[in-house]
Amino acid sequence: MHKRTLLAGLALLLLLAGGAYASTVITELHPYSGTVTTCTKGKCSTITYAGTITDLDTYPDPSTVTVTVTAPTSSTTTTTPTTTTTPTTTTTPPPPANTYVAPTGSDANPCTQVLPCKSFDRGLDLAPSGGTVFVANGTYVPQKLTGDKTSATTIVGESKSGVRLVDNDTDCEPVFGTSATLCVEAANVTLQNMTIDTGHFGNASSALLVSAQTNQACGGCNPHDVTLRNVDVTGDYPSSTIDAARFSYSGGTYGPPAGAPPTVCGNGAGEPIWLYPGADGTVIDGVTIMPYRLSVVGGCTPHIEDIRLQDDVDDVTVRNTVFKGGGDEGSGHVFTSGSLADRVRFENDTFEALNGSYAMQVTNLGTWIFTGNYFAQPPSSRDGTSPAVACGNTGPGAPVGWTGACA
Repeated sequence: MHKRTLLAGLALLLLLAGGAYASTVITELHPYSGTVTTCTKGKCSTITYAGTITDLDTYPDPSTVTVTVTAPTSSTTTTTPTTTTTPTTTTTPPPPANTYVAPTGSDANPCTQVLPCKSFDRGLDLAPSGGTVFVANGTYVPQKLTGDKTSATTIVGESKSGVRLVDNDTDCEPVFGTSATLCVEAANVTLQNMTIDTGHFGNASSALLVSAQTNQACGGCNPHDVTLRNVDVTGDYPSSTIDAARFSYSGGTYGPPAGAPPTVCGNGAGEPIWLYPGADGTVIDGVTIMPYRLSVVGGCTPHIEDIRLQDDVDDVTVRNTVFKGGGDEGSGHVFTSGSLADRVRFENDTFEALNGSYAMQVTNLGTWIFTGNYFAQPPSSRDGTSPAVACGNTGPGAPVGWTGACA
């Protein structure tokens, strides 16, 4: 029988205990030995094997021999540690909850307390929705607010008398021929503790514009949910245009200061507070509205009112508000024009006597509610309609039937 002294290319297929397979190639004479390493679920075992191949002539060259390898008790088992690498992610830190504005600031600053911004709009832009913009005392040029917030974001002055917006801004859309001191093209914004001063020109001047009028170049803005809280609005003849839903004005004084010169009637002044059809849901609460005086020129007829409800503005509430007397509001403190305003409420208001004849001249009272008001002069229903509810009203001008106890 021919004996080969070297088995070249004889492959040894190892059947390991547990059913795993591994292979090696024998290049030495028999007997043979070696090691094999297997890994399962991150654990690796090194097994030493040995054996004897006899009768080499029975194996073709090359050939494969299958043997079973069982690790002896002295086998060495090694464990390879598994290293988990956590990917590094870069996150942008959230904006600060508060931003700061000062007359000496710069809009190139980050709006911090140490490096404040200069404009309200920049502070609002960097503040997150629901945050606060703190405004330091001082005199500010007219302001224009843009951008939408998803929740109420407050611009709060250090003090009402200390933070003053003055004059008119040519960057704001003109109202009745004059530019506004404050233009709001933003949503979910509250302005608190400040004074808006339109100046002293002896004629009408616009204080506030909250509107998305078609002639306003605001790029399709949709202002809504704008609030004034504890804000004084002053000047010779401040007027405001509101054409945005859910406008709210609570606290503060609105109108000319005592001793202001009369406005020239011939200039065609607008209304002090003019609510357009888009101003559905307006609430005026706890405001003192000062009397407006007119200087008649050229035989013009005074025709102003403190609040005008234009066309079908609906769901308006005026409560706890004092309409001061002695002014030339010839059409009364409140007036309606155009289409019919629905669901209007006056609650606990005071209507002092004007130089005209009526506290208000209104129509379509069928859905209106009057409760707990004081009338120094009678209200006029121009179309003869009666309110849906009228009770608890007092004063010499309270109509018969409006003074009974409320149910």
